[in-house]
Amino acid sequence: MELDKREREHARNQAQDKRINDAVTAEYAPVAKARIDYKNKDFRSVGPALVHLFGDDFPTIARNIWNATKDGMATADLKHQVAQLEAKIAERDGKQTEQVKTATVETESKQLRASFDKRVKGHALLATADDELIGEAFDKWRNSWDPDLEEYSISAKKAADMVHEKHAKRAEKLLGKRRAPVTRETKDAPQTKALKDMNSEEKRKYHLDRALRERDSGKRERQRHA
Repeated sequence: MELDKREREHARNQAQDKRINDAVTAEYAPVAKARIDYKNKDFRSVGPALVHLFGDDFPTIARNIWNATKDGMATADLKHQVAQLEAKIAERDGKQTEQVKTATVETESKQLRASFDKRVKGHALLATADDELIGEAFDKWRNSWDPDLEEYSISAKKAADMVHEKHAKRAEKLLGKRRAPVTRETKDAPQTKALKDMNSEEKRKYHLDRALRERDSGKRERQRHA
């Protein structure tokens, strides 16, 4: 069994080597023969070999070679340098165009964000000063753009409401229980740290806590008038 396996592997390798050799022979044998014939001043195979090598008709090949070499290749060198310069210019222009596009997109995004902030001015979400949450609401509003109707399917305020409500519920779950009603003494008690002295995380917790208190207070008020 092991011997049969080695023999099959050997046969496959031989077949593969033959295919490679046949391909190389078919590709380069005419060129090798033309080289020998040329040294023997037999030029009959040279033209067909060049056609095989370059894939163009012989008169065109001969004309191109003659035009490139008739003046010591100075013209050909100049053309090559010009082509390289044109390629570099095209690459530079392409990069500049891409940079302009990127800058335009960034400017439009900043203008859109400024418009969103203006639309939700005074909203509780904006008061949190939490860039991540505000950015989430902004993306929700921006992604609601309907190109057919040419308008946003949800308003900026609605997007802010949705994000604010989602994270308020999440904060409530993290606390493990519903917050107790806030007494007047608690409301009026001075803060242990001024809002302006809080870091971003403390401000976020403060505003989420206040939002929960306001929501619970509103529910109690509606229940009293039900």
